[in-house]
Amino acid sequence: MAFTMRTQPGSSGLKAILYMDEIFGFFPPVGNPPSKQPMLLLLKQARAFGVGIILSTQNPVDLDYKGLSNIGTWFIGRLQTRQDIERVIDGLGNKTGSSFDRKEIAALLANLKKRVFFLKSAHLDDIRLFTTRWVLSYLKGPLKRADIAALMADRKPPAGAARDKQSESVPRKPQKRRAGFDTFVTLDNSITQLFRPALGDETGYRPGLLAHANLHYFSQARSIDLSESLCLSLPLLGKEHHLDWGKAEKLPETQECLGNLPTKPPSEIRYAPVPDIVAHDRNLSKAARELSEWIYRTHRLELYRVRNPKLESRPGESLGDFKVRINDLLSDRKEAEIGKLKERYAKKEKTLLDRLDRAMTALDKEKSDSTGSLIKAGITVLGVLFGKSRASVGTAGTRVLKERGDISRAEERVQKIQMDIDALEAELWEKIDELDEQFNIEDIDIEEFSLKLRKTDIDIDQIALVWSTD
Repeated sequence: MAFTMRTQPGSSGLKAILYMDEIFGFFPPVGNPPSKQPMLLLLKQARAFGVGIILSTQNPVDLDYKGLSNIGTWFIGRLQTRQDIERVIDGLGNKTGSSFDRKEIAALLANLKKRVFFLKSAHLDDIRLFTTRWVLSYLKGPLKRADIAALMADRKPPAGAARDKQSESVPRKPQKRRAGFDTFVTLDNSITQLFRPALGDETGYRPGLLAHANLHYFSQARSIDLSESLCLSLPLLGKEHHLDWGKAEKLPETQECLGNLPTKPPSEIRYAPVPDIVAHDRNLSKAARELSEWIYRTHRLELYRVRNPKLESRPGESLGDFKVRINDLLSDRKEAEIGKLKERYAKKEKTLLDRLDRAMTALDKEKSDSTGSLIKAGITVLGVLFGKSRASVGTAGTRVLKERGDISRAEERVQKIQMDIDALEAELWEKIDELDEQFNIEDIDIEEFSLKLRKTDIDIDQIALVWSTD
């Protein structure tokens, strides 16, 4: 998987998930099994290619510490041994959140209740606790022989099946010749005849047409240049007035469609009637033309497309794979738009932060001036009381009240700017939510369309009359 991953382009969206349960023994802290280096490589680099890794174990001490330090999201249940708790905290790099210290985390992990899990993510500033939903599951350990017998009872053959199978191996008597079959058939000499050998002693052969066709789908505008091979088998009942290629069976063999069948008839063969439209068709040219017309009318290269973003599926690409490619493109575009949005709002935030810094500086100055004024007012009051100063106590009091008013106004400015910063952040997240809705694949209309064949792109390179006992 690591090799395949490196052949893919980088992506910030999730494309695939590798999940491995009971990792014990595959990624140990000591030793070097063949699975260890690829797993470490995936943990270090897979996220850059859109691949997520999920590992599960009952004992964290079973995992290599290098791998633990490269895991971004942790879901941890109750741990009862000190070694497991210490290994988990060490793997977290001691960055256990702003609200908890190492001892509190250790106590928390040792006393978690059932179905309560500890979440630590590189995308969160602090840890979180969450509870899982109830899940009803019927689990059973290893099966005994009696259990296996009960499960396989419906699949075992009946008691007499073995005897029937033995009786089938006994050679059968030659079948009687049936009515409607002749020892000869009159056909145009130009018609190629092939024979499918019978597996038993059947001597009655029925006719059918076997054709091999090459199709070529081409579109320069869409960079499509695709070849397809068809091998079709059409049974003949003997009374057809026209050939219905829609009833033909598509056979799996294409490259050797006709090449492996013998041209020499078996011994004691008897032939069913051949319809006149085939028996007198020189080189089966009319049948080939009708086949070409049927392919032209019915065969299309089915594709998918979306208008926005403008994207079309590739030949042979399933709807599920096409949706994955659309989702990757939408994710890339969304990330680009979010990046532009954050850059634009970062400039606005910087302006507000500069204002906040200046306002905080002014507030500190006002508080300092107010403290100085209070000290001076106190000195003035003491001087008046002891007769050492004639300064006006009222003037000092007025100055103190003015300083307090200045502090109040400075605090209001700081509060206003802080509210503007909070509003800006809320507006940013609102815009991001709008982008999530705008680039949601569920809102994308996927259309089906088809690419038609040109008549010159249909080549019936082989057609023959085939005799078989089917």
